[in-house]
Amino acid sequence: MKNKIIGITVFVVVGVLVFVLATQHNSDSKDSIKIGNILFMTGPLAALGEQEYNGMQMAVSKVNSDGGIKGKRLELVTEDYASDSKKVISAYEALKQRGIEFIFVDGGNGIVPVAPLLRKNGDFGMVPIGIHGTYFDGNPKTCRIALTAKDFSRSIGGYAMEKFPNARVAFLVTANEYGNTARTSIEDFVEEHGGTIVATESYDQTASDFRTQVTKLKALQDKTDALVIINATNSIEAMLKQLKQLGYMKQIVADLFTIVNPAMKDLALANGVVFVDYPFVAEPQSDDSPILAEFKRSFFKKYGGYPLAAAVNGYDSVMVVAQAMQNAGDITPAAVSDYMTTRMGPYEAVGGTLKFNSDCEVSRPSVMHVIEDGKVKVAR
Repeated sequence: MKNKIIGITVFVVVGVLVFVLATQHNSDSKDSIKIGNILFMTGPLAALGEQEYNGMQMAVSKVNSDGGIKGKRLELVTEDYASDSKKVISAYEALKQRGIEFIFVDGGNGIVPVAPLLRKNGDFGMVPIGIHGTYFDGNPKTCRIALTAKDFSRSIGGYAMEKFPNARVAFLVTANEYGNTARTSIEDFVEEHGGTIVATESYDQTASDFRTQVTKLKALQDKTDALVIINATNSIEAMLKQLKQLGYMKQIVADLFTIVNPAMKDLALANGVVFVDYPFVAEPQSDDSPILAEFKRSFFKKYGGYPLAAAVNGYDSVMVVAQAMQNAGDITPAAVSDYMTTRMGPYEAVGGTLKFNSDCEVSRPSVMHVIEDGKVKVAR
């Protein structure tokens, strides 16, 4: 009899716990609006991923401190795919199992596999920094605020052709979607404008020894005017050191995520390198807009360093979607997308004005910067 009573008591207690947990889960689901985030938090792009993630979290905190969205908290649910295309589908599926329909994804290794799934399932997608052309798809629910590969080609290719008429260009790039997308776009621009591609050397995104590739490129220095490097990974300092140690002397041109890279602890290593960039820079400037200046102050206070482009775009991407959710009739992918592409006017973001076209893309200005004395300056 005593054992029977104990058994009934345990059963009742377990039942109550299950009920309470289920109630809490349902309450959480009703009291928050979840956005999924597929990002490289580990692996060769981890430093870049951390910047973007920190910017996104600051946006979530800002939205919630201002009352949330239609009275509900905003919640960021992040899945790490370590910039590995083999892991990105499982990251997407993990978010879908939680019923999430608003999904941010970045990096070519993530965008390329996930974009077809977003379209197939009717999800809303947002890309804060990815340059890949996949999102030029005519689908208003797949959105992006980043500079694109076309922007890179016009800026980097245009600089090379202006600096060196009939430019002879070589490449040293990562053998991943990001590196290949940037390279092919710049190559097409250079060749279309009368330039020549001298050589292309690539390497695995986990590599840290580039001496073999640099030695080959050095042997072609007499036939080269400019070397384009694409390396947004943790090994950028090693690459620049090896280029210098092996005596590579030609003009180096790059993308912003190669040079304005959280893994770049000593910008002096990139002295003389010219690179495409957003108009804003990380350190406070006298001409910063009020919202950009405030964001820099807040970011520095929280993280002990100034925000790079990944952090700014991470913040802006969440804030603009949150505003669309607030103002759209319903918080559904279709309603939010319709608001952003047909009813939202120019949005004054931290990184500049955003205006979405019918494909949910924005047109962003770019500039060419140069590193001089370890500081970012406008290239002349």
